[in-house]
Order: sequence, then C-alpha cells, then structure tokens
Amino acid sequence: MRFALILIVLVTIGGILFATQPANLDEIRFSIPFIGTDIVGVKLWTVLGAWVLGLAMGYLAAVPGAFSAKRRAKKVEKQLAAVQAKAGETAGEATAAADLARTPAAKSAAADAATDATEIQRLADQVARSTEHLK
Repeated sequence: MRFALILIVLVTIGGILFATQPANLDEIRFSIPFIGTDIVGVKLWTVLGAWVLGLAMGYLAAVPGAFSAKRRAKKVEKQLAAVQAKAGETAGEATAAADLARTPAAKSAAADAATDATEIQRLADQVARSTEHLK
C-alpha cells in the first residue's frame, strides 16, 4: 500500500512537471470549417479539457449498467428474504418437532414402538423354529 501511494505521488509530480513545460503552454488554433470561426486555446488546457470530457463520457456510459446492477441486487435481496423466511419456517417446524419429541408422551410412544419391534422379532423367530421341521 505504501509503495502504491509513493508511485501515485511520483506519477502525479511527473505529470505536473510534464504539463507545465513551456512547449505545452503554446496556443492551439481550432477552426470549424462550416461556421468559419477559429477557437484559440492553450495546449495544456485543451488536453486537460479533453481528459475531463473523456471522464464524463465514461461515467455516463457506466450509468445504465449501474441501474441494471441495482435492479438485479434488489431482485436478489427479495429472493434472499424469501429463502430466509422459508428457512425460518422450516427451522420453526423442526424446533416444534424436537420439542414434541421431548414430551413424555413421545418418549412412551418411542418405548412402545421399541417393545413392539422386540415382540414382532420374537414371534418371527418362534415361527421360524416351528416351521424348521417342515423343510
């Protein structure tokens, strides 16, 4: 960062020294052929004016892109808000389901399901043993 700042200062000083040379203070004559007028100006101010006009035209050329980017950003922000709202609903449902699972009724239902599974497995084993002699 420090190097970039030093480089910018040196380039600026060089530009000022170059721009203020006596050769750049000569007059330039512009003639407009259809009107028949002549415009006289200093070379330095002519170059600086052209540079400023170029900056202004570049800025004006970028304005439509800035408006388009702003419109796209608003659209994406709306989509993000919708996704966050949906995620909030989903998180709320998950929290409610987790709270429901912590209740004693849910715990007893889970225990009943485990008991039922054990009973079904015991019965299946008994049927397998009793039909083993039929093979």
